[in-house]
Amino acid sequence: LKLMYITNNPAVAQIAETAGVDRIFVDMEYIGKAERQGGMDTVKNHHSIEDVRAVSEAVTEAEILVRINPIHDAADGIFSTEEEINGAIENGADILMLPYFKTVDEVRTFLKIVDRRVKTIPLVETPEAVEVIDEILTLDIDEIFIGLNDLSLGYKKKFMFELLADGTVEELCCKFKK
Repeated sequence: LKLMYITNNPAVAQIAETAGVDRIFVDMEYIGKAERQGGMDTVKNHHSIEDVRAVSEAVTEAEILVRINPIHDAADGIFSTEEEINGAIENGADILMLPYFKTVDEVRTFLKIVDRRVKTIPLVETPEAVEVIDEILTLDIDEIFIGLNDLSLGYKKKFMFELLADGTVEELCCKFKK
């Protein structure tokens, strides 16, 4: 069991680390998130590469986990995926998480840019990702997570935890375990 705490506040990160938290989670994902989760009372962060640096300088034992944005090109005021990954690594990320992917090629792109410089975690949170999970699991990833909130939205569930009750999570976990 790994304890994670989401914050971009260095002082809070130190407190969490002292309390035994294993990973400080800096959450840079914002592209498309408000549209996907519109009207829901969910946490939406907009942490930055500068936050990665500040948090990484504040902790000594905990790993720095950074959730980047889904694969994207540069746009007005938005770093490209490659710039985001390189910036996060250069500023202290130990682990990068790729959210909201739909294809194996997106995960391959992520892994190619990371180039084994840090650990990688694809975040399975689309029905399309579930459809190609067997192929994703053949790639050189370190861990894999299930994002219940977006995955339940993708399946048009009324309640986030329906995926636990209907066997979806169990089926995925069995594949992960193999």
